Amino acid sequence: MKTAPSKKIFSIFALAVCTFSSSGATEEGIETQIQGEWIAYRGDQFDIKKITADKATQTFYDWSGKLLYQRTSDLKVKVVGSGERQTIIGKGAEW
Repeated sequence: MKTAPSKKIFSIFALAVCTFSSSGATEEGIETQIQGEWIAYRGDQFDIKKITADKATQTFYDWSGKLLYQRTSDLKVKVVGSGERQTIIGKGAEW
């Protein structure tokens, strides 16, 4: 039987949640909208994916927070469409 994840995992999760900020009143391009960090839990391990302006990094950890491996790739986002953008559900809306 495995023990509960360490405090390190919760610290990483809190850090990832805090990195998401609201866009405010300015319209951002898709390039900045996809930037951030995400955590995925898979069985007895988890991984953190971080997307920046030019790189995508995925880091894998075991259940105790020990680094297993990391992979990084170059990233380039190109917008090819030209459509009208609308907000269907506004910020703070209840539905």
